[in-house]
Amino acid sequence: MPYLFFIYAFKSEKSKDLALAIRCYEDLIKDPSYDIYIIQEPLMEMASSRPGVHYWDKNGELFSNRIRFFRNILKWKPSVLILSNWVNDPAYPAVWQIKLPKKIIGFQIAVFWYDTCSRGFLRDSRRMIQIANANVPLETPQLCYLDQLEPRIKKTFVAVFTPFRPGLWLDLPKTTSVSFIGSIGRYRSYRREYIEAILAANLPLYLSTSDQNRTLSFEEYRRIIGSTQIVVNFSMSVDCHQLKGRVFEALFSGALLWESENTQTSTFFVPYRHYVPFTSSEDLVRKIQYYLLHSEERNAIAQNGKAFAQENFTTNCLWMSIFATLKDGQLQPNTEFLLK
Repeated sequence: MPYLFFIYAFKSEKSKDLALAIRCYEDLIKDPSYDIYIIQEPLMEMASSRPGVHYWDKNGELFSNRIRFFRNILKWKPSVLILSNWVNDPAYPAVWQIKLPKKIIGFQIAVFWYDTCSRGFLRDSRRMIQIANANVPLETPQLCYLDQLEPRIKKTFVAVFTPFRPGLWLDLPKTTSVSFIGSIGRYRSYRREYIEAILAANLPLYLSTSDQNRTLSFEEYRRIIGSTQIVVNFSMSVDCHQLKGRVFEALFSGALLWESENTQTSTFFVPYRHYVPFTSSEDLVRKIQYYLLHSEERNAIAQNGKAFAQENFTTNCLWMSIFATLKDGQLQPNTEFLLK
């Protein structure tokens, strides 16, 4: 039996909901072909049967696509349904549209989750979480707020990471000393203290915030990250720390990652071996000054981080974790491929 995907390609911007989803989704993944490279292509190689793919907004008509979805479900009779994302929003399938065919056919469900580091996540997503066999948040290996869930539901969560397709990030000559690219408004306003401290110390800083009138293109973004010696990142999200995609962007680009001290990042990476944590604006400035003067130590940590990320944070690693969670179901990976 095949897999069945929801691939949110968002090919139409006629709907206000879809246009909003496009902006949010592309801001999260930094790559419009994310679903193809991270979900569809790896499973084409790993799976023992060919996956089926369903684009929810293929024709820009949500009602007709609901009918098409049911037809595909009945035609394919999938063993596993994989949702590349889900939000409680009209642009996405309603819970009943997933729950009803699941009851009839008996397939398993795996859901990828974003923006899980707020108390509102469980409130808004609980009904879908409860029917999923594997819940896959991509930014919280510490699995925040799961104490609010019953034990049976907790076991469905998989602690993974934000994957990127090979070759997306560039390790370029490091011509920029320090860079910060991100937001400093709303709940992120605490970052201003740190940025102002760097500037007050007369340290060389490339600064670009989405609060400014102009936002960098993706090509500009990855070239700046790829040419930076030290990339500054702040992990605090709405209600808890977050393992942000920029952690992997910096590591894959061969930059030295500067990260707020937190238990999310240190779940996967070792401080001072793979990245450098900081605890205050004074600590941040002091460490930047030190590592700019000690290039051998800086480069050693950066290369350790890059090598560790390339070996352990691939799409294969992510899918093996998901397969393990669904091991009691009918999901049968091509294990010979996985063990290469």
